[in-house]
Amino acid sequence: MQIVAVLAVGALAVWTAWWWTASAAKERALAAAIHEAESRGWRVETGDIDVGGYPYRFDTEFRALAVTAPGHALAWEAPWFRVSALAYNPAHLIAMWPKHQ
Repeated sequence: MQIVAVLAVGALAVWTAWWWTASAAKERALAAAIHEAESRGWRVETGDIDVGGYPYRFDTEFRALAVTAPGHALAWEAPWFRVSALAYNPAHLIAMWPKHQ
């Protein structure tokens, strides 16, 4: 029985370490994508950006998000915007935004 408990705790530790590493990588990739968009003339303004969803998802929530295209041709803003991905299928994204934007 002890071996099962040790294996379970070990698996949990590995999964937790993987989730936190992947979460940090997601935050870095997001910062790089925003920087790249801004270097191409887009304007991206946001309040807090939170990453959560442990242990099964990666939930990224932007607060007070405003995006403006180069030359102010198009602009969009919302009080919040959320993108979720399952930890075991991070390429499948689910986007959520408020009813009123």
